[in-house]
Amino acid sequence: MQHFRAEDIEDFKAYCQNKIGRFRMSAEKWGVTVGYLLGVQQDSLEGSRAARAKAKFRYDTGSRQLIALATKTDAKERQVILEDDIYSTVILEHESIGHRGYRSTWKAINEKYYGISYDEVLYLLKFCRQPDCVLRRTQSNRHGAISPEPPQVVRSNSAHDLPQGLAATRKQAILGDLHHFRDQFNAAIVDAICKQDLPLLEDIPPSVLAMWRSSTVGVPRLVSSNSCWRYPLEDEKLWCAVMSTVKETRTKNEIWCFGQKERGTSPHQVTFQLLQPNRERPLCLLNLGLKKSDFQNSMKLPHELEGMLTYPTYLKPGFAINITPKWAFVDIHADNGHNGLTSAVLCEKLWVFYPPTDRNIREFASSTGTQGRLIRVGPKLEGGLLARQRKGQTIFIPAGALHAVLTLDATAGLVPGITFTAWETMRVPLRYAKHLAVEQPDHEQLADVLNCYLQHLDEALHSDHNPARASAVSIWISHQELLETVILPNSALRQRAAKIWQQFFRANPDYGKGGICPCGKDVQGTPFDVHMWESHLLYLIDGNNRGDS
Repeated sequence: MQHFRAEDIEDFKAYCQNKIGRFRMSAEKWGVTVGYLLGVQQDSLEGSRAARAKAKFRYDTGSRQLIALATKTDAKERQVILEDDIYSTVILEHESIGHRGYRSTWKAINEKYYGISYDEVLYLLKFCRQPDCVLRRTQSNRHGAISPEPPQVVRSNSAHDLPQGLAATRKQAILGDLHHFRDQFNAAIVDAICKQDLPLLEDIPPSVLAMWRSSTVGVPRLVSSNSCWRYPLEDEKLWCAVMSTVKETRTKNEIWCFGQKERGTSPHQVTFQLLQPNRERPLCLLNLGLKKSDFQNSMKLPHELEGMLTYPTYLKPGFAINITPKWAFVDIHADNGHNGLTSAVLCEKLWVFYPPTDRNIREFASSTGTQGRLIRVGPKLEGGLLARQRKGQTIFIPAGALHAVLTLDATAGLVPGITFTAWETMRVPLRYAKHLAVEQPDHEQLADVLNCYLQHLDEALHSDHNPARASAVSIWISHQELLETVILPNSALRQRAAKIWQQFFRANPDYGKGGICPCGKDVQGTPFDVHMWESHLLYLIDGNNRGDS
């Protein structure tokens, strides 16, 4: 809403108070209507009023929303908007359609929402100050023409100039909060973010977008958390489940402070910091698996990503919680090639993302130690982005994306999330393996990324999606030299890979029959599985496995 001034919004509120809206829904009217629908509202005229309410509305107990029913003139059901939410709804809808004109904005609003009039849209939109807004070209209106304002140069506390124009306007709010945060937090980390002058997720330059699309499935995405849950998330229920798990857990927990793993620290110290944050030693607990199964399989891929990823496979248990008090900071890392969805429950985050290009992976793999990576390695990385995640938003982390995250505010600080594979991202962990094998061949992360790749391979080979299976076979063959180098020394990985291929050929004995192998050899005279074992899988087989093939 940065394109509307506070005084303009106050002007609009005063306009609404002086104008009677037939369809407007006050909080009091909303409560009475819901009471009728649920059968808890009692008065002398209950029968007729309840009948009118039930003829026009229904109450969705799952989302806790009042819905206006479809009519002859309105073909679809629409969400009822409270009087106090009119201005924010109009502004967000206007911005979401690219600051188009009155009619386009009204059409988008009228198709989705009940309780907003055309006059209200007309009155509010004239205040929009976005430079490219269609309405700024209007030469006259009730308050006269709005002339474009000259771009401002914003200077940060570190004397770092922000870019001029629209990008600076978008970034000003985030960096302003960040510099206020700097005085309370670690100045070196804040300065490391600011000095890189990264574009926002909303303003990705074409060159940066190309880096992301060529190295992984796409760019990070912010979506509403409502579209990522199979049923509405109850904050209180989640909180109780987390506290119960923390109380009962006997296993080792991943507790971090400034990018370094803490040893001998109790998870109760992390939960205490939710009540009393510690800026000198901010702790965070990562990957806490809930003991209760209420939340397993509760998150899903939002519809905004369905065209980007096909046939996603959610990992088991696949659902974990991070506990992140205010000031918690997780330094640059990658999730071993998995895709991820992370929701912000009663907290706000600032994310720094980098695409998994060869240059970035090489710089990351060659860095030693997990502490201070944003300061040491961040300036060497390319294609970086900044994203602010607010309460009620979920962020999609594409496979292989290097990222660091800072908790700006936290009432509860719970961050539930899932990881999943998709055949489109199968190459990503192999690119990490290539550089880790050179830079740190004995590092435990090499085994982690290879296990991630084998998870992708297993899911793709055993899917009923032919392009996924064909891609899995082709990628294995094209990376045969690398795979032999990194898998051969590790007996556990070798046995797991052999088992995956054995199960695949046992379940699909006719796969590849009478065709040409991706290596270019015509296998019409040889069973495809025999060719694969002899030409591409031989190094996986020891004396015990050979008999099973």
